[in-house]
Amino acid sequence: MMLTGKTNEMLTGHGKQEGSNPAPGATGGGAPAGGAAGGAAGGASGTLTPNAFTGYPGQHGDVLVSSIASSGGTSLAAGSADGHPAIWRRAADGAWTLASVTSPAVFRRPGVERLTSIAHGPAGWVAVGNVVSGAAQQPVVVTSADGVTWHALDSLAAFAGPRNYVMGVTSGPGGYVVVGQQANRGRMFAALWWSADLKNWTLGSNGHLDGRLLSSTVYAVTAAPIGFVAAGTHGNCHSIWMSSDGRQWHVLDVVVPRGASSAMLNLLAVNGRNVVAAGYAVMKTGGNVPIVIVSHDGGMVWKQMVLTAPGGFGAVTSLTAAGSGFLAAGLAGPAGAQRAVTWRSHDGANWSTAIPAGIGSRQITALAAVGGAVTATVQQGTDPYTMTLPAS
Repeated sequence: MMLTGKTNEMLTGHGKQEGSNPAPGATGGGAPAGGAAGGAAGGASGTLTPNAFTGYPGQHGDVLVSSIASSGGTSLAAGSADGHPAIWRRAADGAWTLASVTSPAVFRRPGVERLTSIAHGPAGWVAVGNVVSGAAQQPVVVTSADGVTWHALDSLAAFAGPRNYVMGVTSGPGGYVVVGQQANRGRMFAALWWSADLKNWTLGSNGHLDGRLLSSTVYAVTAAPIGFVAAGTHGNCHSIWMSSDGRQWHVLDVVVPRGASSAMLNLLAVNGRNVVAAGYAVMKTGGNVPIVIVSHDGGMVWKQMVLTAPGGFGAVTSLTAAGSGFLAAGLAGPAGAQRAVTWRSHDGANWSTAIPAGIGSRQITALAAVGGAVTATVQQGTDPYTMTLPAS
């Protein structure tokens, strides 16, 4: 297993034509609260639709969508509402409804909590997240057979621990994988859990990382042609984990781009045999640059690229497979003047220049391709809006 390609390669816009994380220092805003706005992204116009995701009855806190997944014509979104974990459901061509409102195991929990990832597989749905504040840290893991009624699993011994975090989840060959971080005697190291049935969970290997020398964290995971691929950090490096069965993992540390002091991969998407991971690198001179790495053989050999961005600065905040290629979104530009942008690629290696999304500084928090279009969630102040983008 090896990394190939120039780590400082800058693409210049000759490219043709499931998940999210906040950009470093990103905040919502960019338009008067409560007002809808038109925007362009991916070369086509889109209209921001407000009030697509409601909060819990009688409460008026922030609402945030972190992840969207689809199966059999039904889409589910995970995030938070009014300080509680939240899951919304939408049938084909229908409206989003707050499914978790009928499941006290999801929303009647101590502290402020948020779900960060959701996935579907043969045994049903699973969503994961963490305590944000107001209670002792613990993972949040909830499952559902039908996407309507949800049950909590985070009390299981496999997830127990005051310093355990879970960030991503996927379904693939033979089962499900949840990824995050564990702590032991002050050492922080990557954690990857596997289950065949959403009931019984075991902690897999992590590439022999115990945090003794460098800390490590896994932020995202996806099923891939080789089995599973996960992405995160190890020390100052951004790293890829690979597994054929979700239990035994090998880790590959990627060299940071030239001029960078550290880097992070926190997004993953797969289209055919092309696997793309994305995030950002922190430059020694200050600021961040958006990065992607791609594998054309299902996750074995990788090549790294720095995406173009206004002023050279930015970060990828969401990523999805779309059409026959990929669509990424992020914030780009110098500090204090960042704007939402998208990038497109037909193969994960050749990317367009940054395309203004036409929504100001509002952040695209999640992307999901359904049919011939991509649903984007856009955070404006305390509320998420939706916007439809072309798949290609």
